[in-house]
Amino acid sequence: MKLQKLPFAQKILPFVASLLIRGISRTTNLTIEGEEEIDRLRLNKERLLYTFWHGRQFLLVWYIQRKNPISLLSSLSSDGEIQAQILAKFGYNIVRGSSAKGGASGLLGLKEKVSLGNDIGLASDGPRGPAYFVKDGIIFLAKKLNMWLVPLTSSSHPCWRMRKAWDEYLLPAPGAKAIIKFGKPYKPEGEIEDETKILKEKLDTLTKEADLLIFQRK
Repeated sequence: MKLQKLPFAQKILPFVASLLIRGISRTTNLTIEGEEEIDRLRLNKERLLYTFWHGRQFLLVWYIQRKNPISLLSSLSSDGEIQAQILAKFGYNIVRGSSAKGGASGLLGLKEKVSLGNDIGLASDGPRGPAYFVKDGIIFLAKKLNMWLVPLTSSSHPCWRMRKAWDEYLLPAPGAKAIIKFGKPYKPEGEIEDETKILKEKLDTLTKEADLLIFQRK
């Protein structure tokens, strides 16, 4: 039996994980770049869809829910239950569903949350990858709900890079230099296939810039 399916794990892991995220994030020497235009859109009550590579979400979980309610989609699996409990501890509104099972209800749930004034946050490469390839659903959702796409990323040094994980998850070391970098918000207007390529290029470029800025900082 997988650890995630044990009842005690579903209670203990979210608690431990949330402490880890808060504890490490608060020790970082964190810089925020590019959020000014996002703040202007927030003031105008525009709805935002934050999107990022799955492996760069550690610092984002701790930071981006602070200025407006954000809804996230979590799968219906036992892993998804643990993830939902972790994210709920940071104040996120969780909608359960996935592209494989319950996807329609997940989309309807997100649409309802947006109508109530929530923004949305989704990993562009989904919950299972492949890494660094944009899922069609991100573009579909942004177009369907007429939302601004906000590419963003994070980087830190020193850090641990989990090379054997599918998403090459980046875990900042305590006290690390860190950055959260927002890209320019935009509304996708082209065909979905073309827009996935555009978003991938934006996220790849943004992540390279963030990594470079971290190593340039003294």
